[in-house]
Amino acid sequence: MSNGSYRIVFVVQGEGRGHLSQALALKELLEEAGHHVTGLLVGGGERRPLPDYFARRMQMEPVRFPSPLTVPGPDRTGVSVPRTTLYNLARAGAYRRAVEWIRGQVEDLRPDLVVNFYDALGGVALGSGRIPVVSVAHQYLLGHPGTPAPPFRPLELATFRLLNRASAPGATPRLALSFRDLPDGPTPHTRVVPPLLRRRVREAPVETADHLLVYVVNDGYGDAIARWHERNRHVLVHAFWDRPGAPEEERPHANLTFHRLSDTRFLELMRTCRGFVGTAGFESVAEALWLGKPVLVVPTGNQVEQAWNAREAVAAGAGIARRTFALDDFLAYLPNHRDVSTEFRGWVQRGGARIRGVLEDAAAARTAGSGRAATARAE
Repeated sequence: MSNGSYRIVFVVQGEGRGHLSQALALKELLEEAGHHVTGLLVGGGERRPLPDYFARRMQMEPVRFPSPLTVPGPDRTGVSVPRTTLYNLARAGAYRRAVEWIRGQVEDLRPDLVVNFYDALGGVALGSGRIPVVSVAHQYLLGHPGTPAPPFRPLELATFRLLNRASAPGATPRLALSFRDLPDGPTPHTRVVPPLLRRRVREAPVETADHLLVYVVNDGYGDAIARWHERNRHVLVHAFWDRPGAPEEERPHANLTFHRLSDTRFLELMRTCRGFVGTAGFESVAEALWLGKPVLVVPTGNQVEQAWNAREAVAAGAGIARRTFALDDFLAYLPNHRDVSTEFRGWVQRGGARIRGVLEDAAAARTAGSGRAATARAE
């Protein structure tokens, strides 16, 4: 485009709130530079409805398509490998159709660039197309020599690598989100950049109140929190979940409140909490690091990337990791936590121009190529 602004389409993996929050943050960063997000395609399924705030904050309606999801076991805590396999095999035909649908949608939108937030079908659909794609995810740090070794079995490691290749095939540029300032890598096409944090997070005033904040991806973990709290009713806890049919607020007993997902309420309780407990999602830990909040990460069972996230969070100085919601351990840790928010904020603030530069370079290469092609046709 002659004025230096670009039309950009987002393809977002819609499981959990992490990739959604990253999309919100990147839209802000791009619009500050005069670019425009003109399409929003979000993968997922009926098991993971989008939180109401997402479309409102994006200021556009997401268009949904079916994409692979993880499925919890009967207790709604860890991921069930058999259930996840059967669920996704049964939808293989829908996923094949989704690949063609994504291609058609992007062709109709005619953007200068597509940003793919770790959606495997988006990568398969667009990896060899005419429109440039840049893929964004923390997972692209896998294999980086500056990160802790992932605690994966061979099959888990192979699956993780397959998802990375599917979401960013071939020479697709990758933005690897990192808690720490690391050299580029591990592949020639990977640029290491800081987390994408929304302006509302970066501008939130930090205070410390009496409550712990908890976020669980699979709502069955809420039952573990409630059982712990039965024995510790003096501890003030606010927890967020996405339990189907749950009210906006549910209070099993005094000092324990479960909330439906809400970006404004979550941020308010995050900026004022004395500690954050979560299921090792990347984005929540990054928000806690910015706000200087100690963290206890508890990886979702059988969700291999979260087990690696937990090691990364500890290496970055975010806090401690446990296999269960060991809130007693966390309470004992809190007085000894060292706040690393100053270093982390510096890393985030340096990264905005780097992220924008990678995206603008990719879009500029495409528009330059289109200009040369138009000239050739005219001649």
